[in-house]
Amino acid sequence: AATCDDFLKSMKDISANKHMDQFALWYSQAGTPVVTAKSAYDAKTKTVTISFAQKTFPTAGQKNKKPLVIPIKTGLIGADGTDIAEETLILTKEKQDFTFKDVKKEPTISYLREFSAPVILKTDQSYQDRLFLLQNDSDGFNRWEAGQTIMNDLIQDGIDHGHIEVDNDYIKIMREMITTLKNSNKALLVRILTLPQESVIAQSQKSINPDEISKACAQLKKALSHALSVELDDLYDLCKADAEFSTSPEAMAKRAIRNIVLQYQFASASQKAVKNAYAQYQNAITMTERIGALSVLVETDEPSREHALTHFYVTYKDHELVLNKWFTLQACANRHDTPARVKALMKHKDFTISNPNRLRSLIGAFAMRNQACFHVLSGEGYKLLSDMVIELNDKNPQIAARLLTPMRQWKKFTPDRQKLMKAELKRILEQDNISPDVFEIASKCLGA
Repeated sequence: AATCDDFLKSMKDISANKHMDQFALWYSQAGTPVVTAKSAYDAKTKTVTISFAQKTFPTAGQKNKKPLVIPIKTGLIGADGTDIAEETLILTKEKQDFTFKDVKKEPTISYLREFSAPVILKTDQSYQDRLFLLQNDSDGFNRWEAGQTIMNDLIQDGIDHGHIEVDNDYIKIMREMITTLKNSNKALLVRILTLPQESVIAQSQKSINPDEISKACAQLKKALSHALSVELDDLYDLCKADAEFSTSPEAMAKRAIRNIVLQYQFASASQKAVKNAYAQYQNAITMTERIGALSVLVETDEPSREHALTHFYVTYKDHELVLNKWFTLQACANRHDTPARVKALMKHKDFTISNPNRLRSLIGAFAMRNQACFHVLSGEGYKLLSDMVIELNDKNPQIAARLLTPMRQWKKFTPDRQKLMKAELKRILEQDNISPDVFEIASKCLGA
């Protein structure tokens, strides 16, 4: 088997790049670099100067970090939305400036095109700059990134102030995105309509409150659903299911579009959402369509919810991997009764802790993918997970230890949740005959 050293040697042998030794630091230096970028336009000299700075924060055993080789594919976009210039800038120092010459008017900067480096980027770009990039950037990744940043900021406003105000400029551009991309690039449109994951939003919080994050995400989706209701309804009808199954990019994008629009319709509390979801479930010829519809139905209180869940189970109970999805959908439903539902499913005849995939499909999905319900303030989510870890300790200590992953960052949550998680970690460590695997993770969590 080839090692990282073998790969680096091969790259060095065939590359004339003088930075290969420095590039090797990516394999030995822990942590994700934070790159800050600031731009300045000089109308007299017609130049754009971009100042970069990179910093990798200390980690265990590595206090002093060295600068990395960071390729930053950068584009300059004119006021008419066309590219003026594009170049991959190679950042090798802690601080470094680059200058573009003969730039007649001040451009908007597009950084990290094609996600040219796995870094955390912070810029001095304004809200209007991001709207412009969302609307005009020729790089699909950066259009998506601009949209995600805007959504993140709006969600943060909801967390901070309890409400979200979506301005007309953003709505106008989102409406334009639907109009232009629904025929030319449905796959990108799906990404632009998709909200950031709650777990990703949590990473930027000083004190994580899953309830507030979930509430703010729901507010944003509802606001967009109301403002874009006509366009979204038309989009759903435009992407009607194909009569025959196809794996073409166009067909897959259409299925994804229908699923994301169903989520928006449900966010607006429209009865149309339930009607469309149930019809899509019944008429689905692919698992993507059926799962997408069921993921909406499981969050409703309509009779069609239980009808669809029962039908799905009866239809696929002999297909182990598909049945895992049945457990996961219910574990991930954002409902007040989800913890109780998970407990009930643990007693289901098709649930067994001896099957790691089935265990992950229910307990793992609930703890790692359902932020609001797992971190419910009653603490029942934490107790449920801890009870399972204790039960698994003798049977499968490796899986038991991995299930503790959601507890590792307990100190980043609100004080009330910290107290509850800390108590459960202590309870686990107080068990007799605790396995080395579980002891290692639980004790490290407490000592973190």
